[in-house]
Amino acid sequence: RPNNCFRALEENDMSALCAWLQGSQGCKIEHLTIQYSLDTRGAILLAATLKSCQELQVLDLSHNRMGDDGLLQISHALQHMPSLEDVDLQRSSIGNAGLSSLLPLLKEDG
Repeated sequence: RPNNCFRALEENDMSALCAWLQGSQGCKIEHLTIQYSLDTRGAILLAATLKSCQELQVLDLSHNRMGDDGLLQISHALQHMPSLEDVDLQRSSIGNAGLSSLLPLLKEDG
């Protein structure tokens, strides 16, 4: 499976990526990696877009600076993504408030 990996995007690049994800090709991806690019504003842009990515199974947002506010927006979007199996948030400047927003999304294996 191809990994759609984006690193060190500028804000204009993030807007273009979100527009592409909302288009017919972007919606069909199963694995998306965005690293070293997301601050809170970028996370808010991405969150509004993720709802259209219904086939996404793996979301790697590691090594970002989205903070709790950005993760809160992302977690709201993840609630509408039934195919999502794995989210990587390591080294993303997230505190307890951000992590708490993910707790309702955790699924039990089995």
